[in-house]
Amino acid sequence: MFSKIIVRAGLVVAIASCSSARKETSPFAYIFRGTQQSRERAIRIQAESEISRCMKRAGFQYKPNVPPAPKNILPPIEPGHTSEWKRSYGYGIAYGLTNLKIVGDHPNPNDIIYSGLSDADRNAYDRAYVGIEPSDVRNSSPTTGCAPIAYIGFGTSQGIARATLGSKRAELQSRVKADREVAEARGLWRKCMSTSGYPASDDDDLVSRYLAQLRPIGPPSDEEINRILVKEREIAFIDASCSEQADLDAVQGRVQAAMEATFIERNAELIQTANLPQ
Repeated sequence: MFSKIIVRAGLVVAIASCSSARKETSPFAYIFRGTQQSRERAIRIQAESEISRCMKRAGFQYKPNVPPAPKNILPPIEPGHTSEWKRSYGYGIAYGLTNLKIVGDHPNPNDIIYSGLSDADRNAYDRAYVGIEPSDVRNSSPTTGCAPIAYIGFGTSQGIARATLGSKRAELQSRVKADREVAEARGLWRKCMSTSGYPASDDDDLVSRYLAQLRPIGPPSDEEINRILVKEREIAFIDASCSEQADLDAVQGRVQAAMEATFIERNAELIQTANLPQ
């Protein structure tokens, strides 16, 4: 079904998350509430409802395609408690695999509707949903259909604001990492991790080097999840100890809090236009 292409192509807008906790209260905590997972779900619920209304105006029935909420929802990382969070949840990998095992593959409720359409109606459905027909997908970018407008907001001030806000937040994260004090603390963390047998440049590199290859292909078994959990906890405990020794959380938190406050002040109008779901 052509409508699946939209979801699998990754068109759901996800505002970049701040992965590091801070000892100072994060100014972003009052705007970008909850976890990235909860924000993505809120955006999907909002978008799917809009698609349903848009498709109805085009003459088609569409049921919002929203999978069940995860059973194991990780709490957001509280400012100043990154180490405690990692000791409790690792990097969230085993928890995510557990959710995959519990929830499983979510069937699209619109497959039955789509399969009952004639070829001509399917083409019309695809034009309404995506903005182009399947035969044009390699030569065109879908920008005018109900789905891309709802998820990305092509041509709308809200969609442009959300995309711009995401880019700006990513830039802010880069500036935080490049800060002299943060870089020095990160350097101490790297030395500690290397001495402990897990050399890495940062958390993402740590997960990529030592945990990503353990993820199973397909639905995970209990044995596979447990094997990952054991390794994940081992690395997370060392990571947390090294972070505390390097005082990385406190240093990064102080720098990040100051940059976030300035960011909010300079982008107040953009944040209001984005109207992020809570």
